Amino acid sequence: LDMPMQEGSGTAILDGSPTFLDVAVNGDFSADAVGSTSVTGWSLDDFTAEVIADGYSGNAVQLTRVDSGTQSFYQDLSGITSGNKYKINVKLKAIGGSVSAGIRVTTPTNSNPSSNIVSLPADDSWQDVELLFTAQGTTARIQIQRQESDPGSIVVDDVIINQLNLGQNHGTGNGIT
Repeated sequence: LDMPMQEGSGTAILDGSPTFLDVAVNGDFSADAVGSTSVTGWSLDDFTAEVIADGYSGNAVQLTRVDSGTQSFYQDLSGITSGNKYKINVKLKAIGGSVSAGIRVTTPTNSNPSSNIVSLPADDSWQDVELLFTAQGTTARIQIQRQESDPGSIVVDDVIINQLNLGQNHGTGNGIT
């Protein structure tokens, strides 16, 4: 504890600040070399991928559409806790035109969807997209999606999936020294 107290005195209130655990695999894309077209820990559906060096904070992944359907770049998480709350943050930007894109969470069999789709401007600016979800089981599919007919590509960086309230303690301790 980082609080001024005299040794052996009274009651202390334990810190109730949320603690976070990032459960994303390779969310900063540092596990892959620039120019790589496969991304460790991630799968593609109707996209081509390339790891690029000029992301928001280091490597990023540029995703380009290969057909006219909705495209997704996804990761299947396992070992999450049913009923726990999670928050996903991702940095996205559009290249070559305004794009509708965002985050979608489902079970690995694509049921119980939750999403936050935003319009990314064509001005090459990074947007922080966030989605809160409650785990429906011990697995989940985290998707970065791009809507069907938008032009251009999207760039993805800094995918962070935090388990919220991990190890939180709102109690007291008597006689703490």
